[in-house]
Amino acid sequence: MLDVLYRLLDYFHPAGVGTGDEDLVNRIRLSVGLAWFIGLGTLAFAVAYPYVAPQIIPVTWALAYGLALSFLLAPWVLRATGAVRPMGIFLTNVPLLVVLLVAWKSHGIRTPGLFFLPVPVLIGLGLGGRRIGALTALGAVAGVGTLAALEVSGVKAFPPIESSQVLLLVVIGLGLTMVIGIGWFYETTRVRTLARLREALAAAEAANKAKRDFLASMSHELRTPLNSVIGFSQVVRTKEELSASGDDMLERVHASGLHLLGLVDQILDVTKVEAGEVELDLEAVDVIELIRRTLRDLDTQKPRERVELLSELPPTCPPLATDPEKLRQILVNLVVNAFKFTRQGSVTVRLIANPEAGAIALEVEDTGIGIPPEKLEAIFERFVQVDSGTSRKFEGTGLGLSICKDLCDLLGYTLGVQSEPGRGTTFKVSFGSS
Repeated sequence: MLDVLYRLLDYFHPAGVGTGDEDLVNRIRLSVGLAWFIGLGTLAFAVAYPYVAPQIIPVTWALAYGLALSFLLAPWVLRATGAVRPMGIFLTNVPLLVVLLVAWKSHGIRTPGLFFLPVPVLIGLGLGGRRIGALTALGAVAGVGTLAALEVSGVKAFPPIESSQVLLLVVIGLGLTMVIGIGWFYETTRVRTLARLREALAAAEAANKAKRDFLASMSHELRTPLNSVIGFSQVVRTKEELSASGDDMLERVHASGLHLLGLVDQILDVTKVEAGEVELDLEAVDVIELIRRTLRDLDTQKPRERVELLSELPPTCPPLATDPEKLRQILVNLVVNAFKFTRQGSVTVRLIANPEAGAIALEVEDTGIGIPPEKLEAIFERFVQVDSGTSRKFEGTGLGLSICKDLCDLLGYTLGVQSEPGRGTTFKVSFGSS
């Protein structure tokens, strides 16, 4: 029911006014709803009042019909012109002036209609916030004060009114006063909540930016000495004659430097993705050749002799429009991840393709420890591994799969996973909509 009402109110949303600001959208909905409510109410008053009070003057009767027509047409004017602010001013001030004008023409401060003064205040509160609501309330108080001053000073004499009518409308006025109090409380709470949310969001964005800047700065600072350590260790190994133990120690230094450099590169990749600084360089890529070249490089990085790196590639495959460096990084991260969790068996890279559609998907299958079903979604989150025990058994930051997911999203690919604990895991990169 509420959705139907929202669709009806949204029909009058001006075409030139955006819908991104939810607060503005709700104020427009409130404006349209109040315009129709007041218009229909005024129309009912205009139709029924001559039968209830035959002594009503024709001018008041005509004024009621004119106001009813104005309020009923106001949403159409809003839709055509986009004048949101004038609409709010109209809905706030016109009812206030009408109530005071009726009091001036009838019974002064004893006019039953004065008990409806909270209505314009409520409208002002809803459309313009606390400031407009307070100004409207001051206007109502000033109007009533003026009527009282005129009567007390004897400048204008107002006729008396029956007490039964006063009692009835006092009850109505008290009810409306409660409504305005609730509305004021709601508006105050909403404004304060929005302010706190904006402050929290700004603080979170500032902290996130500071984190990215720090990680990027430290990563760049670490790369320079690391490259020096790796380079000099490689030079010493090739130029100097070392004992077996010395060569082994130098090999450990070199391997540790490469590992630490890989971790630094992962941190840099994350900061670039979060900052939206990753750019694509698309070109027609021979996927089969890219996979073969990458696997040749990775074959020397196998952590265990009992793990075999295999490939299942079609004889031919049409070129794929992609960023070769990003696709290679995805493949490297998936294979290195498979190496990490495979004690023995194999890691198989499989390209699914056909001559007509070209490359359809890339799979990396291992015979490792597998992933529990309840952990499958979490593995793509940053700094997350299968469980805390895994983080102690296996080295790594938990960033590799997260980077793969981000790069796949950037390229328009889908990264999925299937796994069975104790049997192995298969990661599948589906190209395009295939």
